[in-house]
Amino acid sequence: MYNCKDEHIASVSRKGDLILHNLASGTKAAEHRDPNGQVLEALDYSPMSRHLLVTAGDDGSIHLWDTTGRNPKIIASVGLDMKLYSFDSGSRKPSSCFPYDAPFSSPAFIDDGLTLAAGTSTGQVAFCDVRGKPQPITVLHAYGNSEVIPALSITC
Repeated sequence: MYNCKDEHIASVSRKGDLILHNLASGTKAAEHRDPNGQVLEALDYSPMSRHLLVTAGDDGSIHLWDTTGRNPKIIASVGLDMKLYSFDSGSRKPSSCFPYDAPFSSPAFIDDGLTLAAGTSTGQVAFCDVRGKPQPITVLHAYGNSEVIPALSITC
């Protein structure tokens, strides 16, 4: 994945590595490891910040990375417990929890930065307002009875 200024390219590995390459020099700019040793499944750069990217781990967590500070922060988590959690990136405490009647997968923020969409194992997509309302604001039936395939995106 390229950053928004096409200066760096980032890749993730099944070993939990996040590797950044400088495109101008062709050298490895940095290498980071998931703090929990999780397999990193996906990544995306912010379309507005060249130093901000997000990775998804195989434990269902999403980590926000500031590549200048190199510290990830969990910002959202979904799993088989049928709950979607959003986290305050400063305090690392849950700021909201959205229970549902099916397990969530594939969390992604909408461009407004306040709405989080997540697929479910029953083919639905739930949209939640992260300002703390305890239930989805709307649910769309996207697919039959199959799970919505995981994807990842970031907005800031």
